[in-house]
Amino acid sequence: MNVAARLEQAAAPGEILLGAATHRLVRNAVVVEPVEELLLKGKAEPTTAVRLVQVIEGVEPFARRLDSPMVGRDRQLDSLRRAFEGVAADNACHLFTILGTAGVGKSRLVEEFVKDLGGRAEVLRGRCLPYGQGITFWPVAEVVKGAAGLQDFDEAEAVERKIADRLAGTSTPRRSRIVWRR
Repeated sequence: MNVAARLEQAAAPGEILLGAATHRLVRNAVVVEPVEELLLKGKAEPTTAVRLVQVIEGVEPFARRLDSPMVGRDRQLDSLRRAFEGVAADNACHLFTILGTAGVGKSRLVEEFVKDLGGRAEVLRGRCLPYGQGITFWPVAEVVKGAAGLQDFDEAEAVERKIADRLAGTSTPRRSRIVWRR
């Protein structure tokens, strides 16, 4: 927090500086440019920072490495596969909830499942935020935004048209849908 406060003080008006730790966390979702090392109050050594140029919409902040084999989740992956086959065969809806503590591999399990589908389903993603009040429907809003191609600054008429087009099926071919909340 101290470094963030000092970077805020060092930034020019309208400029955002990211410290090395923050940049590592968001590196794939931003465009940055280097700045000279900064001498910040309370820090003995110069601090490395970058200037934020652009946030890239819809990009994961950092790439997850999925090149190693998944271990010990065959039963769960099989359950997801069977549930999908049943939903696709019945043309029905089904909610499948994956619960677990942070770091146990929930996202990895879903990624493996989605990869196995080979494009047989449209995957819509929404995420839960770890903070804030009144954000119960945040993941649903993200799914709708992504499915309808909504942009943050779309006019109300454009939002209505895009959602109506999506519901009418004119904007995307109809396939099985998977909604992933994270």
